[in-house]
Amino acid sequence: MPFLEAIVAPKLRYIECWILDPMEFNTIEGKFRDVNELSLVFFQRVDDRNAESLCRAFPGVRRVDLSSWNTSFLAVFLGSEVLERRPPIDQWLNLETVNLDGFDSRLLGLWKLGNDPIVKWLRGRQELGLSRLRVRLSFIRKDVNILPSTYRALLERYCNLQTST
Repeated sequence: MPFLEAIVAPKLRYIECWILDPMEFNTIEGKFRDVNELSLVFFQRVDDRNAESLCRAFPGVRRVDLSSWNTSFLAVFLGSEVLERRPPIDQWLNLETVNLDGFDSRLLGLWKLGNDPIVKWLRGRQELGLSRLRVRLSFIRKDVNILPSTYRALLERYCNLQTST
């Protein structure tokens, strides 16, 4: 029996997961309904199916902390590869706050302005009439903690943005 299946904690409200095997979430759909705060760190590449299973395991999430240093996870979690489908994170209907820890502003040089997974996801939420989120970016490098003004303005169009080091 996988570890997460064995947990019995009906009043559990917060979970911090260091995930070595994303397949563990495939068998626990809806198990942690009362968890409203979730902190995730991934050590393996996550595909769409595993990201969806993870989101279904914690349907009541209001706040999620994501380690954004794993960009493959970030792209799958925030941006579905199938255009007509919403990303797995949008299964959290009560989501209010997303904290992206370890954000590296050098990633912006790899993404076209407005076409990165974060902006695409936030814009899609707005177009569907989903709630406006609080998004906090905390930077990986203390010496680079300023977003270019055009990117900041773009993000602020779709969310309530906070930045920190």
